[in-house]
Amino acid sequence: MDGFIVEGGPDGFLAGEPELPALANELGIDDRLVGQLSRGTSLWTGTNLVRIEEGRAAALLGIDASTNEVTAGFRTFAGGMQEPVTALSQRLAGVLRFAQGVAGLTRAGRGWRVAVTGGSAHDADAVVLALPAYAAGRLLETIGVTHARSLAQVVYVPSITVSLAYRADQITGPLNGAGFVVAACCAPTKRYAPTSPCLHLFVPEIPRPRPRRPRSPACLPATNRR
Repeated sequence: MDGFIVEGGPDGFLAGEPELPALANELGIDDRLVGQLSRGTSLWTGTNLVRIEEGRAAALLGIDASTNEVTAGFRTFAGGMQEPVTALSQRLAGVLRFAQGVAGLTRAGRGWRVAVTGGSAHDADAVVLALPAYAAGRLLETIGVTHARSLAQVVYVPSITVSLAYRADQITGPLNGAGFVVAACCAPTKRYAPTSPCLHLFVPEIPRPRPRRPRSPACLPATNRR
């Protein structure tokens, strides 16, 4: 919807975690960080929303968060969580390589050599295995990592995010708070300041299908020396 931010994934991060703010500062976008406006969470009982104590929502959702993390709340970026990705992509534009499948990984002195399809290779100081566990296991097994094959046993549970938009006048009761939880559903309600003059409430529902194991491996992105 034009004029609104609809996140396809997480809509924020724990304010108590320092890594993302530090990256934002390095990228020069720390002024784009926004804090949480409303606090509190409700539980949907099937008929109405009941206020619950702070920290219980994390426990219900299986989130391992400390008391300090829960107290600190959440933060996000004024333009959504895409902002640090865009800024980082622009900063690394000269060294990023796209559409290259990884054919192998070997040690090269104190670093690594990543072989890609087509016969070329990239030397890197470090490698991030941003791919499914079963595919990472195959690569790690080739370099002699103990128990790498056991990663193939990791089962993935797919998730689907559906964003439902409502006009503010369609909501008859107050929704002040950080969100609500019900079985397998969470919503940001009025957590952050609206990015449009007319407030719409976006409620992402997250169904949980039965667990399944992915069929096809993903490619490993190669990271060049900077």
